[in-house]
Amino acid sequence: MIKSTAYPYNTVNDKDLLVRNFGLRFHFNGKENDNEVKGEGNSFDFGARMYDPRIGHFLGVDPLTHQTPQWSPYAAFNDNPLYFTDPTGMSANPIYDIDGNLMGTDDKGLKGSAIVMDKEDFDKNGGQGMKHEDAEKLNKGIGAIKDQEARKRFADSYTGLSSRPDFDGEMSYFELVAWGREHGNQPVFLDASRINLGSTSVSDFPGVGEGTLINTPMKLAPINTSGPWGKNFMTLLSADGKVKLSNDRFDYELHDLVDAWRAGFGTFTYEVMIRYPQIYLLQKAHGIDEHYGFDLRPYGYGQVNLGYKVIK
Repeated sequence: MIKSTAYPYNTVNDKDLLVRNFGLRFHFNGKENDNEVKGEGNSFDFGARMYDPRIGHFLGVDPLTHQTPQWSPYAAFNDNPLYFTDPTGMSANPIYDIDGNLMGTDDKGLKGSAIVMDKEDFDKNGGQGMKHEDAEKLNKGIGAIKDQEARKRFADSYTGLSSRPDFDGEMSYFELVAWGREHGNQPVFLDASRINLGSTSVSDFPGVGEGTLINTPMKLAPINTSGPWGKNFMTLLSADGKVKLSNDRFDYELHDLVDAWRAGFGTFTYEVMIRYPQIYLLQKAHGIDEHYGFDLRPYGYGQVNLGYKVIK
């Protein structure tokens, strides 16, 4: 076992030379030592910038410093390493309200420092998955979080983001099942570009700019897609197959067969012959019931096959 003294900004004392001698490449915040910049143990590669633990600052300017003018462009962890992390060395995309509550993400996902805006602005400008450019314009900065209680709520949420299974935007079917058991109704945020939509193609849509309900199990999508997404209303954004998925819900609730009949014979047949037996068996297999469920909130854009239909 190697013993290493931990300091807030990860300064290193002589006793920690043992760590260096064992040649550990990854240390503080899981980042890689770069001993060629400032000597052994004095710089870490955060991706966007190099970090110097002796001064507790980055060695370069934050490329997104215009979003947080209240902070020095060289500051690390908002000058509070006990509360905050900085996964990449730059600002980015989870969106909070001024009460410190996580509302969702823009089209870039959970990674990076927070964007803070009024809930009304979030809802009026597309909500979940809104364009990053729009989110930047509405960003009030972390200083807009209104009081100490809200800042504590924000810090508790933000510092836990990197440990979430959806942090990289992708979760397997079984990870989603486990999430629902452990976190109840808490939503997850998933990167649409990493969702395999099976045989779905542009020919399934009426036209560019129009949407339709896509039955992913019938499109031979893998279980990581068909299990959680089932039927999802998607909009075709361009003739090259770019689509936007809608917010959805991962649950095991049995649908009303009267509504299914009204929706058409195909929908009714699917519910009776396929979905009902599947849901019953899955409830038994996973030990859950119709009260189980949580929201799936996609960001970014999915991709479908081009097919053979030419859409103008």
